[in-house]
Amino acid sequence: MKTFPIDHSLFPHIKPRPANEKRPLWSVMIPCWKNMEYLESTVNSVLEQNISPAEMQIMICRDGYENDQFYSYIENLPKDQVEIFDQKKHVGHTRNFNTCLRLARGHLVHLLHADDQVQPGFYSKLTKTFNDHPQVDAAFTRFIYIEPDDHWHALSGIEMRKPGVFTKFLDQIAIRNFLIASAFVVKRCVYENVGGFCEQIRSYEDWEMWKRIGLVSTVWYEPEPLTLYRIHAESYGNYNREKLYIIEGIEKGIKISQLYFPQNRVKQWSRGAKLMASRLAVKLGRHYVKHKQFLLSTRYMAKAVKLNRKPEIIGHLYRYGKDIIRYVPFYPFQKKQQEFKW
Repeated sequence: MKTFPIDHSLFPHIKPRPANEKRPLWSVMIPCWKNMEYLESTVNSVLEQNISPAEMQIMICRDGYENDQFYSYIENLPKDQVEIFDQKKHVGHTRNFNTCLRLARGHLVHLLHADDQVQPGFYSKLTKTFNDHPQVDAAFTRFIYIEPDDHWHALSGIEMRKPGVFTKFLDQIAIRNFLIASAFVVKRCVYENVGGFCEQIRSYEDWEMWKRIGLVSTVWYEPEPLTLYRIHAESYGNYNREKLYIIEGIEKGIKISQLYFPQNRVKQWSRGAKLMASRLAVKLGRHYVKHKQFLLSTRYMAKAVKLNRKPEIIGHLYRYGKDIIRYVPFYPFQKKQQEFKW
């Protein structure tokens, strides 16, 4: 592992654990706030893998949300296997992630979101990976998108056909975010090196973190889909949420990553990341116009053009104009179309 090239003034410090502390191999840290209806299945997916408490720390970090369902659930948890940490007040998901990193005692840290799950064999397979390849600092698996009722929806893209060191990880993660936290396992010493999640970023703060990890780490890829990523009304993968700040978060992350990217690659990687952000802004803009949120959709389309003026993005403005004609109710042409419906 390389040393991170800049100081940690932007990133919370993650202190090393005491040298004489008896530590487990794994820390499965489960940050949660409101998604109580999925928490039980998340925790069960870990407990069912039958790893002893001596080898695995399991902790639920709750972000200060009062919920009777949560208290009734934790009463039935095995106290010798699952720890509970309660924030005194709501601190936000990014700060709660950093609390998870600080409280993790294991050598390998897995941030498993409270609405996601792991498949059987997730921990055994990655344990073997880290044991057989000590140079590996982090590893991630392919994942499956699932719906609220647990039905599979889609597979994530495949990065390599066979498991192995992902030599192009930094080149790829610098320009597109293809990772989810629940599929990623990182040695705790890496977080001690690069710092915690940047609390100045309100969304996509994980993407900026993956860039830092990629800069200093050897990353392994496992193509077997061993993680389940849930799409629902409160998840980041669901576009039915009003994500007013999502593109601003990506822009902030791009600016911060320019501080530590190599000078000979920073312009190329920043352009690629802005193109990805522009495409996402187009997707959000066209989504919101279909849901008749015209002001919000216009803001996103303007942001898309500001980020990138490639013909691909300009072409989307034409399609956006057609969307306006189709969905804005007071547009005269649309009114005539409706009059002639049989």
